Amino acid sequence: MKQLFASRSLYVGIAGLVIIVIIAMIIGVTRQEEVSLVTTTAEEGSVRQLVSVSGVAEAEQTAELAFPTGGIVTSVAVRTGDVVSQGAVLISLEASALQADRADAVATRNRAIATRGAWSFLKASV
Repeated sequence: MKQLFASRSLYVGIAGLVIIVIIAMIIGVTRQEEVSLVTTTAEEGSVRQLVSVSGVAEAEQTAELAFPTGGIVTSVAVRTGDVVSQGAVLISLEASALQADRADAVATRNRAIATRGAWSFLKASV
């Protein structure tokens, strides 16, 4: 019986200690520290200190570019900040890719003409 009483008081003591620790944690989390802010007005003058900040820079003017065909760029005729007019050459594309696209289009056209001729022949023989 003495052992049961001794272990019971041990469990009560541990439970009390756990409750005290939980209360201390709650008090520590809910206590807010004061935040001090330093403000000043902007003045015109020379820069004496560099300040690093983060943010998003947005362009004042933008342009969406689209090209009628894709390819490999071989040269760029303009630089950042250049003023261009409508119709000005901006880039040059590799010619072999364009020539391959043209050859493919010609072959497709020739197949269509041949198929149309075959249908005409079949129609006339019926």
